[in-house]
Amino acid sequence: MKVAIIESSSFMVSMWKQCFKDSDYQVRFFSGTPADINELIAFTPDFLIGPGVPHDFNPREVIARIKATPGLSQISVIVATSLDDREIRNFWEYNSIDGILVKPFTPEQVLDVLNQFQHKKLIARREFPLVIIVSDSITVRAFLERELHGMGFTVLTADNTERGHGLILENSPDLLLVDIEMPGHSGLRLGEELAAQSKTRQLPIILIGGQQDDDSLPHGFSVGAVDYLRKPVNRDELSRLVGKIVVQHRHARRRSAIVLEDDPITASILGKLLSEQGLGMNLCKTVEEFQVHLSVTIPDIIALDLTTKQIDGPALIEKLRRDVLFEALPIVVIAKEGQRRGILSCLSSGANDYLVKPFGREEFQVRMKSLLKVKQLLEEIGHKTHILEELAYHDSLTGLLSRRYFDSQLDTLIDQARRRGEPFSLMLIDLDHFKQVNDTYGHETGDLVLREIARLIKSNVRLVDLPCRYGGEEFCVLMPGCPVFKAQEVAEQVREACAYCKCSAHEIVQTVSIGITSFPDPSGVDMLVRDADRALYDAKKQGRNRVVAAALPE
Repeated sequence: MKVAIIESSSFMVSMWKQCFKDSDYQVRFFSGTPADINELIAFTPDFLIGPGVPHDFNPREVIARIKATPGLSQISVIVATSLDDREIRNFWEYNSIDGILVKPFTPEQVLDVLNQFQHKKLIARREFPLVIIVSDSITVRAFLERELHGMGFTVLTADNTERGHGLILENSPDLLLVDIEMPGHSGLRLGEELAAQSKTRQLPIILIGGQQDDDSLPHGFSVGAVDYLRKPVNRDELSRLVGKIVVQHRHARRRSAIVLEDDPITASILGKLLSEQGLGMNLCKTVEEFQVHLSVTIPDIIALDLTTKQIDGPALIEKLRRDVLFEALPIVVIAKEGQRRGILSCLSSGANDYLVKPFGREEFQVRMKSLLKVKQLLEEIGHKTHILEELAYHDSLTGLLSRRYFDSQLDTLIDQARRRGEPFSLMLIDLDHFKQVNDTYGHETGDLVLREIARLIKSNVRLVDLPCRYGGEEFCVLMPGCPVFKAQEVAEQVREACAYCKCSAHEIVQTVSIGITSFPDPSGVDMLVRDADRALYDAKKQGRNRVVAAALPE
C-alpha cells in the first residue's frame, strides 16, 4: 500500500520516516507545489497524509484535483494536527477528511489507523464476503466449502494453522472457521496469535469441534472466538450463524455515538476522533434534539458536553439510567477547567468517565476504547454464557433439548402447574426396532434417522411444548398446560408423521411407540416418568406404532 505525505518541515519528515521504518507501506514525501502534486498523482497513493495547517498549498483545491483523477477517487485522506490547531477548519473541508492523527502520536498509533483503513478498503472492494476455513479434515473442509459457496460466500481453505495464518494476513477475511483440535498446532493457539496482532484481533472466529472439545470453549472464547459449531455440523445452523456474524463484522464500523455538543470546532474534532474508532457521530446541538435522537436510536456510547446551553448534566444522566435501554450504556461527560463539581455530580448520577478540555488524541482514544471494551465484554459475556447454556441444554445430534434440561426443568414445570391449577402432560417416545437400522445400515444412517424423527416430533407438537432427547433412541415431550386428551391428539400426530415418512436414502419407515401420562396422576409427581414409561411399555406390548395413555383415576 502506498502512502503520500505532504510535508515541508524537515523535522516532521524525519518523524514520519521513523513511524514507517519497520512497516510494509511504500512512503513518499511531497511539497505542496503544483509540480510535486503532479508527481503525487503519478505515484497513485492509497493514503494521503497532510498537515492540519498547511503553509504552501490549498488543501481544498489539492484534494479536489486528486479525487478527480481516475483511480484516486477512493483515496483516504488523513490530517495530522493537534487540538490547538483551531484554524484547521479554515483550510480543510471536513467532508473530504477520512481521519485525524492528533499530535503527539506514536508509530504504533499511525500504523493502527492505516491498518484500519486498509482493512475497510479491502472489505469494501470485495463483491462477496470471504470466509477462511482451517481444518485438517478433508471431509470437514469439503462440506463447509460446498455449503458456504452455495450461500454466496468466497471461501479459502487451509489444512493446518500455519497456512491458515498466512491466508488470513494476505486476505483480511470477514470470518474464520477453525477446528479446535489439529495435529501439532491447535485452533485455540491460532486464535491466541490472531488476538495478539492489531491487524487481526477483531476477526470473528467460529470454533468447530466435537462433544469432547466442550471443555476448551471457555478458553476459546477468551482468545476471540464468537461462537461454536459442533460436529457433525448442521447445515441450517451453519447458514444462520455465518450469515449473522458476517453481517455484524461488516457493519462493526458503523457503530454510533450520540454527542450533545454546540461548539462546531469541538464537534468536528470529536467526529473525526470517533471515526478513527469506527464510530459514526450523531451530533445534537440542543437537549431537545438529543432526546429526539434517543427516541429512535440506541447508540454505543453517549458524550455530553457540560458547556452546552441549557444542559443539566446530572439530571439528564439520571433520567437515562432510569431507562432500561440506557441503564448500562457508556456515558462520558466533556467539561472545561473549573467544572470539576459538575463532573463529580455527573459521575455520581451514573456517568462512566469524563474528559477535560483541551484533551489530546491519546487520552481520548484510551478513554473511549476502555468504555467500549467494557461494553463489548459485557455483551460477549452474556452472549457466550448463552452459548454455553445452549450447549449444555441441547442435544448435539438432533438439536432438541437434552436430558440435562429435562432433569433440571421437570420439577419446576410441575410445581408451576400445581400453583396455577393447570394440567401438565408428559410424552415418552421410543423408536420401534431401531437396533435393526443400526445393524443393517450402520450408525451414520441411524443418526440420520434420529435427526429426522427429532424434526418430525418438533414440527408436530405445540409451540409451547418442549421436545427433548431422553437418551439413545428415546425422546420425551414436556407439555405444560396440556390435559391428557389433548396430549393424545398431539401424540397421534407425531406417530402418524413418523409412520408416513421415509428416512434417509434407504427410505426407511421408522415407526414410534408413545406413552403418555398427566399430572396430577394417581401415583403422584414422583412417579410421573415411571407411569409414562409403563404406558410406553404397554404400547410396545400391544404391537408398537401406537399411543397409550397411563390410566387416570375415575
